[in-house]
Amino acid sequence: MILASGYAKLAPDPDPAIVRLAKPFQQEDLAGAIAASMKIAAGRTVIPFRSR
Repeated sequence: MILASGYAKLAPDPDPAIVRLAKPFQQEDLAGAIAASMKIAAGRTVIPFRSR
């Protein structure tokens, strides 16, 4: 999962399975975030949601 946000104040590392991408971003940044997210998700069939 990729969290793309322009907000400066986000919770620090909400979940290790979430890749953070700060706006504005370049195409290279998005490609890197996708690659990192795919690496984290490798071997998983379902990415679990956090409980509230």
